[in-house]
Amino acid sequence: MRKKTHGIFFLLLILLFLPLNIFAAHSGSSPFDPPESSDTIFVIDSGSTLDQFLFRSGGPIEFDIEVDRYVGEVDSGGYLADPTEMIQNRIISSTAQLRIPVYDVDYDLSDRPQLIADGVNPERDRIYFNGFNITPIYLEGSNKTWKLNEFTIPIEYVKFPAQGTAPSGFPTPAKNRVTIYIDQANIGNYIPEYGTSEFWAVEVDWAELSFDAMPPVVLIHGNSSNGGFWDRRGFTQVLRDNNIPYDNSINIPTNTVAINGATLNNEIIAVAKRMGVQNIQIVAHSKGGLDTREFLDSYYSVLEKNKELKVHTFITLSTPHRGSVGADYIKAIELAPAFTLVNPNARTRMAEWLTILQGYNEEDYLANENLTTFWTKAIFNRRNRLPSNIQYYSVGADADVDNSGSLERNEYQEMLDEAEWPDLWDIIANKPVNIMYQALGNFSSAKVRQIGNIGFPFYTPIYELVETPTVSFQENDMMVTVNSARFTFNFIGQFAENHASVADEDVAYSVMLYFKYAQ
Repeated sequence: MRKKTHGIFFLLLILLFLPLNIFAAHSGSSPFDPPESSDTIFVIDSGSTLDQFLFRSGGPIEFDIEVDRYVGEVDSGGYLADPTEMIQNRIISSTAQLRIPVYDVDYDLSDRPQLIADGVNPERDRIYFNGFNITPIYLEGSNKTWKLNEFTIPIEYVKFPAQGTAPSGFPTPAKNRVTIYIDQANIGNYIPEYGTSEFWAVEVDWAELSFDAMPPVVLIHGNSSNGGFWDRRGFTQVLRDNNIPYDNSINIPTNTVAINGATLNNEIIAVAKRMGVQNIQIVAHSKGGLDTREFLDSYYSVLEKNKELKVHTFITLSTPHRGSVGADYIKAIELAPAFTLVNPNARTRMAEWLTILQGYNEEDYLANENLTTFWTKAIFNRRNRLPSNIQYYSVGADADVDNSGSLERNEYQEMLDEAEWPDLWDIIANKPVNIMYQALGNFSSAKVRQIGNIGFPFYTPIYELVETPTVSFQENDMMVTVNSARFTFNFIGQFAENHASVADEDVAYSVMLYFKYAQ
């Protein structure tokens, strides 16, 4: 008796620690298990006419497969507004696949000649998708047997939802109706000896609708900017022109990489939910690339493990992966606000940089710390670990479009447009702009160190600005060198752009070649 009690006890323990999904058998009796739902696979496994063995008078068998994934613009009926161009641009596959396991479809009576002799017609169960004829037009199977039926559906026949609304609303699912009219070949075929015109019944277990679609592109802006940056620079216009689904609604504050990485953990998943997807692609500009790297290192693995998010492609535009000397100068100014420098050329450069820092606040300086060459190289790049199953690409830029060695206004106009103090830029424009460009090109790092004091009894510290020269001039976009932007990623190329125009239409056309598209 004791042994039996212990046996039951240990059995209960085993059952207790088994994963719950081991008991999550699907609804129905077919030997075919339904697939797991995703943002390209949509399944229905229960309904009033599913799992029912029905004759014609009990039908039709009718159910809705709900698609809750945003793909692109839809018309008033829920159908894609421009399916032809979307197919050509590989935004979505040209067809969807419909799979349905069915039971006891007596499609062929060649092995039952008596039924044929009696005038009974083979079973013909007619299927429609959203009222459209599909191929094949009838269910197929055999007597008292389950068979998995498969149909190819033109993507023009499939209904899709509109994008969900902010802050985190899901798309309202689009209902795709499947209708099966039972035993159509025997309508009006009353046979007295059988006393009926209904000879065949059928059962449907579950249904699956699948297609391939391009993962949408999530756009991440840089410091002192917002999601509208991508509209202003023309990047989103290219995406719209090519029907590429995207989102540039994320607005992150100017703050540290750690804080913004945590912010993106919430914002990116909210975007994915509004689009009804788990699969996405990311394009980030400037410091937004560092913020995204922090998100991928610190938060992404949990989302991927839980099948909440899958990032396929990550592309950075002029991201200072190895830091920026410009940030070094700003850091030096922060450390030595009332500075006295012994090296006159450096003093001039510091003074010019100081003129463009009017309006800088504590958050700006904190964010700037994460852009310095020391922090990115010695701290961030050493600890930041990126997932190996993402495709990484980068873009760099050189603002000296005409290769004259100095910058004219037309070569940095977009920087003026994006500045929060355009009048100040107009006043100081050319001189500091060229000093910035030359400093990034000629020095790989810059930092101040105190070398003494002057004055008595109130001492004034004396600083030296230590600038490390480059071996050769480093082409840059006024904020980030091409080498820093390139990093270890697959390099798409160097463009004749400044730090703002690097997100213009020309760059967008080049970048979109590296997106993941529908097959």
